[in-house]
Amino acid sequence: MDIYNSYFSKLASEPIVIPSNRAKDLTNNIHLPTLDTFIHVQTYIWNTLCNEWFPKFVSDVGKNINKRVMKVLMSTMTKFDEKTMRLINEFIGIYKVEYPNDFRFIPNIMPTDEISVRLRDEMNNLPVIDDLWEDDEMMLSFREYLYRNVSNDILSFFMEALNYKAMTKPQDLDMLGSYIYSCFIDEQNEFSRISMDPQTFETINRARERNGFTPEIYDGMIEKAKILLRDKWFPEFVISEVYRKCRCEELEYLFSGGRDRSRTMVNYQLYVERMREEGYHEFV
Repeated sequence: MDIYNSYFSKLASEPIVIPSNRAKDLTNNIHLPTLDTFIHVQTYIWNTLCNEWFPKFVSDVGKNINKRVMKVLMSTMTKFDEKTMRLINEFIGIYKVEYPNDFRFIPNIMPTDEISVRLRDEMNNLPVIDDLWEDDEMMLSFREYLYRNVSNDILSFFMEALNYKAMTKPQDLDMLGSYIYSCFIDEQNEFSRISMDPQTFETINRARERNGFTPEIYDGMIEKAKILLRDKWFPEFVISEVYRKCRCEELEYLFSGGRDRSRTMVNYQLYVERMREEGYHEFV
């Protein structure tokens, strides 16, 4: 919704102009957003950049671009990491020559098939969410990323509920089931209640009133939390600065506490131990 309000809605200071059919579809779908909500708009914008604006840039600006402008642009670009710099270079063809304080511009064609394949391979080499169970450092940094995006409660619920499902004694189910309910579901607990659709909460409330805390009571909510973690938060995490700093061992745990004892990480360790004992490795 933030993306929609910033770039496409009437609230945007300078809304992006897109075809009316695309705008109508986007308006209709934004109230129940998915990972594919912006896919058609992205395609339209990318095609416009490729087929209209980039050729104009190369023909009208590229050959006569002012060196002073290039210096400003390059000084800005030095703040990017190496991978981002390389991608920018490949896209717009800016290169720094060997002698200092001078730049030249080589108009580029659009990224070649070879470059596209290599970039796709780089994306394919990124970790997948199953790797969390084998790498507690990655889990710590993923948790830090969620904290920074005010979504750590999803992971906390997820780990609590996975261990809850493994319980067999009624008294244990009642105790932990009540804890999970009061922390993440009870509407009176506005501070930590998970943001999720009302139907999920209604289903849990009906099941609780009918049968109490059964091992299956949170299954629907576990599935929705899993989808959010797997399809939204983890893909965003692995291309984030938090993940890059984790891999370089430079990450500061400013919000989550890192290796300080936490209930979420205790639950993570319990679940990993049970996974290894039972011989499965996939993200539930």
